[in-house]
Amino acid sequence: KGKSNFGGYEIQGKTLLVIGLGAIGVLVANAAQQLGMDVVGFDPYLGVSQALKLSNKIQVARSLETAMANADFISLNIPLTPDTKNYICREKMGQMKTGVKILNFSRGGLVNDDDLGEALESGQVARYVTDFPDENVLKMKNAICIPHLGASTEESETNCAIMAVDQLREYFENGN
Repeated sequence: KGKSNFGGYEIQGKTLLVIGLGAIGVLVANAAQQLGMDVVGFDPYLGVSQALKLSNKIQVARSLETAMANADFISLNIPLTPDTKNYICREKMGQMKTGVKILNFSRGGLVNDDDLGEALESGQVARYVTDFPDENVLKMKNAICIPHLGASTEESETNCAIMAVDQLREYFENGN
């Protein structure tokens, strides 16, 4: 009884655009492809080592605009920098397929709150899912806000320390 209140979206056969193909973006892209999604990746800074980790079934887009226009779901996997603040704005949302679902588990600030609110109200964006909600997003219709718990396990503490050491070594040994 009442199960229709919990209806969702079939993902098999749907198109997922993964913006940012770093370590996490590649994992997301490959997992989604294994779940039967058509996956397109976009990353203007995609390096050879990351590209080699991608399934050969994943298309790498040269144009963000074309990729957004065809995506049913968009996953943001980019850092928050001065260049990416408000990366998803009114202009980009207007280029997206009507009814797109945006998944932001990267950082708050990547999506312009005011523009997002308008897009959710109009239906241009059907859902916005994030674990970095601010006060504005918490009040938005069709925003699904969950707690950010990515580094809240004992294992993640160890993994973060190992990752920091690996990044320092990569910098000192290779200048990356």
